Amino acid sequence: MFKTFWIALGALSLSACATGTTNLSLGLADDAAKPALLSEVSPEVLVLKEVKDSRKAEETARIGDKRNGYGMVMGAIGTKTAPTDTVADVITKTLEANGHTVTTKPDGKSLEVSAELTRFWLDYKTGFVTVEFFGDVQINFSLTDPASGEVVFTDQFKGYYSDKTGGGLSKTWTRVMDAALADMSKEISMSAELMEALDEHEAAGETAADVTSQAAEGDEAGA
Repeated sequence: MFKTFWIALGALSLSACATGTTNLSLGLADDAAKPALLSEVSPEVLVLKEVKDSRKAEETARIGDKRNGYGMVMGAIGTKTAPTDTVADVITKTLEANGHTVTTKPDGKSLEVSAELTRFWLDYKTGFVTVEFFGDVQINFSLTDPASGEVVFTDQFKGYYSDKTGGGLSKTWTRVMDAALADMSKEISMSAELMEALDEHEAAGETAADVTSQAAEGDEAGA
């Protein structure tokens, strides 16, 4: 009897408002991005290019499915803001929290940030008395030196979060996906390889400036 009650309760929780599309307001809270390894290098001006959407074709129109208690898809979970724009905001807030300046205007010398969204998905699994929700965000991230055209850094960053509850609808879905975005922000901030790439670019700029200065001094001495 109790087993039947809990199964029915879970089915009711997940099937309520199950038809149609529910659009979520997702994003990284202003205080969620924390300084970490990337704050250990000198501040850089970074040019963020438009985030490319490279998700699977079947996942671009939504970020998850609403299913009834029997697993049948009844509706879709979408977003009020394009996932690529949300990811761009996460990248911007993360880099700025680490002391860097982010712009969208190329200047021919600042490193250019390219990001490719490959996964932005919410899912859940119904158990006996609980429901486990999963948020998964993945991007390919790269830095390019516009002066040489060389890609100086590339890596994949992931954000993941899971939580078991007695059930949940839009508020739970939002919380899970926002936590996944925060996890991705943390992974970016903690990247030793990204920190090294930024540091090397700064060092190369200082070396070039020294060479230019020495050449100018030589010209003045010979005049």
